[in-house]
Amino acid sequence: MPQSSTPTLSLRRSARAGFTLIEMMVVVTIIAICAGLAAPSVSRILDDRRGQTDTVSVLSIMQSSRSRAFGRGGAVSVTWDSVNLLVDDHMQDVDGAGGVDTPSPNCAAPTSRVSHWVPTIGPAEIVVNANDQIGLGTANVAAIELCFTPKGSTFIRQTSADTFVRQTNTIRFNVGGGASNAGLRAVEILPGGIARMPK
Repeated sequence: MPQSSTPTLSLRRSARAGFTLIEMMVVVTIIAICAGLAAPSVSRILDDRRGQTDTVSVLSIMQSSRSRAFGRGGAVSVTWDSVNLLVDDHMQDVDGAGGVDTPSPNCAAPTSRVSHWVPTIGPAEIVVNANDQIGLGTANVAAIELCFTPKGSTFIRQTSADTFVRQTNTIRFNVGGGASNAGLRAVEILPGGIARMPK
């Protein structure tokens, strides 16, 4: 009686099932090359997204500070100190007890810290253009303080040692466009204190 060849066939099939080490290494190499090619574009997209988020944050801080000045009846300052944005309420002592206890409409009054914000794409990616309206001899400034008053006026100065002057031109916060991959965006503060993102 002839022997069946079935066991030999099934052994051959099971020996051929799966991948060889060479095939596996080729697949892993192809995946690594594809990932390496995709990484820079993913990094650019993430940087650009962070730049967009930072631009919206600057806009929101300016708008909410102006609204806060109207709502509280006291001046509110936003300071860019080349690292972060600081928001301060201007306060005054009305009861004579020696403490600041009531909002002051005066930008020269003492301040009380409300909040601070640090850009995610890095402070070097924010450049402030003050259109040379505070006598600096250059358009771009490293630090600036804007003071929103409850009457709708906006005053500016470069440092706390300077005197506030009325804002007469548009101040522009340029966000991104530097060492990061974030696209250049801007927030403009008009002389009345209205903040907007130009199209």
